[in-house]
Amino acid sequence: MRIVLTHSEGRLLGLEEGLRAMGHWVKHLPLVRTRPIEDVSLVSVSECPWWLFTSQSAASAVLALGDAWRDHKIAVVGGVTAGVFEKAGRRADLISPQT
Repeated sequence: MRIVLTHSEGRLLGLEEGLRAMGHWVKHLPLVRTRPIEDVSLVSVSECPWWLFTSQSAASAVLALGDAWRDHKIAVVGGVTAGVFEKAGRRADLISPQT
């Protein structure tokens, strides 16, 4: 069977390999690319005690902006998003299972 995967890079890890292992022809053709906006200020949310991240893209984008997140409690949805912070040396304060 021929299958075209259209999800963004870094998503659905293992899917392509799993499909190939089942004997399928797989082409990955991402239709959406997520990238952070440069020179964004987080000052407007600096007073918020909790910061919630629902995706690894959002977590990675905020980490790329500097250390502003370090003084806040971090809540994440899913283990992949939690892993982004763990790689940065910080365990999330609250981890919700991915739904």
